Amino acid sequence: MGSSSNTVAVHSLQDIEATLSRYSPALYRVALRQLRNHEDAEDAVQDALLSAFIHISQFEGRSHISTWLHRIVVNSARMHLRRQHGHTVLSLDQTDENENQAFENQLVDSEPNPERVCEQSEIRGIIQQVLELLSPRLRDALQLRDLDSLSTQEAAQVLGITKGALKCRVQRARARLTLLLPSGV
Repeated sequence: MGSSSNTVAVHSLQDIEATLSRYSPALYRVALRQLRNHEDAEDAVQDALLSAFIHISQFEGRSHISTWLHRIVVNSARMHLRRQHGHTVLSLDQTDENENQAFENQLVDSEPNPERVCEQSEIRGIIQQVLELLSPRLRDALQLRDLDSLSTQEAAQVLGITKGALKCRVQRARARLTLLLPSGV
């Protein structure tokens, strides 16, 4: 496959793996925002990357590979959401049958600075709450453009709208966030 601004040069398995790995962090953020659960987001990205790896020959280069990968992750996250209806949720207070310990006592915190983690979590929570106040059209445009760092063209392609429409939505979303976010966030 040739190399241009819209295509991916894939000469070996390592090229494919390197390309997919490069986009993994951004793809994880996309899945996490949709699923709101780290494990589910990791699963969705893993499923999406496997699908992309299997179907890399179907990538035609009509868009950037990041746009193609984002669409696969969005679809994978939606599939995970559909599958969640019917899963059992366990309480952290529930005890493990084998060890008679509550699940919460088996969890280990691997974060180096709990205060900073708490602060970041609160800020993310505030931002997430404010983002939820936006219409889905504005929220999706802002997420793809500002939070996932897609180009205007890529974000417009993912949403199936024109670049002008995307710019308008992002501008409206930013203006609305300015009014809704508390000072200091």
